[in-house]
Amino acid sequence: MNFIVNCYLNSGVQTGGSLLREPHQKDFELEPFDDGAQVFILDSGRSYQNLAEMFTDSQFISFDGNFKYSLNPFPSIHQWTGDDGQGPMILTMFKAMAAPKHGVSEVQRAEMMTMLTDMWNELGQQSTVTLFVERCLQHQEDYMRQIGKQLMIFAEGGVYGHLFTNQRPAIDFDGRLVVVELEELQNDLHLQLVVILGIINQIQHKIFQGGTARKSLFLLEEAWQWMAGDKDGDKGALIEFVGEFLQAAFRKFRKVRASGGVITQNLMDATGNAVGQAILANTDWKLFLGQDPSLVDKIKNTQSFTATDAQFKQMKSVHTKKGSYSEIMIFHKQMSEICRLELEPETLMIFSTDADDRELMKKYRGRGYGVKKAAEYAVEERKRSLY
Repeated sequence: MNFIVNCYLNSGVQTGGSLLREPHQKDFELEPFDDGAQVFILDSGRSYQNLAEMFTDSQFISFDGNFKYSLNPFPSIHQWTGDDGQGPMILTMFKAMAAPKHGVSEVQRAEMMTMLTDMWNELGQQSTVTLFVERCLQHQEDYMRQIGKQLMIFAEGGVYGHLFTNQRPAIDFDGRLVVVELEELQNDLHLQLVVILGIINQIQHKIFQGGTARKSLFLLEEAWQWMAGDKDGDKGALIEFVGEFLQAAFRKFRKVRASGGVITQNLMDATGNAVGQAILANTDWKLFLGQDPSLVDKIKNTQSFTATDAQFKQMKSVHTKKGSYSEIMIFHKQMSEICRLELEPETLMIFSTDADDRELMKKYRGRGYGVKKAAEYAVEERKRSLY
């Protein structure tokens, strides 16, 4: 069996998470198999908070006032050069920090790589963002002093310095399910970009520590933000940074039985630019919820996605029946199949992103109930409101 899989998941534009599983169907469930695997999810919108809080061996990490970790990338480096070297990924991260929209020049890029390598060879995991900034500011060439000035906001004393200090520990990522919530960073696209790159770097380090004995899955939710847009537009450079990072990380994931996946809003997010096209072309599994038929026709006519006429016709039929089931079409190489997921109301309530459902959960969670009990009370209240 092939465990080394990258996947692309499209959430669709007409679907919701309204699902139901009948009680008698539980008799057909397989016994759970505990292989020690880890799942890492980057999300924005708290869709996974209830799920994470159900388990004692999970972590929910958000960038609110309680964030107590450092995103300094150097302690998470296990190898700088070679086929598995993280040096190029760290360079990409620093380029994004210094010049998120217009990038750096070729000479700046080359000198940054040289300086980062020299600092790593000298200090190893004791290297810091602040030390690199200081070295740039002391450089004999003005073009590198300019890089130092642009990076000062991430150094000690800078507006984002507390997130990259060496006075705090790195995120330990010890949970079986780790959810990193980015909602608090939505209004700062630059910082959100750098945080995503830093988190991916640390997760990659954790995955490599586990070797091939432990399977892992990394998911980037709301990935449409980083895959949709014109390469020459305001977000062009940001999209390119994320694309470089994801492709480099996914290539490394394959070597340690890890999987990587991105989740977008619709099919066009993955076909509108080179980043999405590259990710789509290099994923073994592609999963689609219900699509707008006109989008399916557009993808077919532009040949942005390869499928047979019959498969495109099937794709248009995929749908969700609220309160009953949700369908998903799964592609693997030339094969495809439509599957149907049904869950009981309490599980649906936990997973639901419906605004009314989330308010009900918040109401009972605020009264001190755990996730499961809150879901039970929320379902009962919803039933009463129907009569």
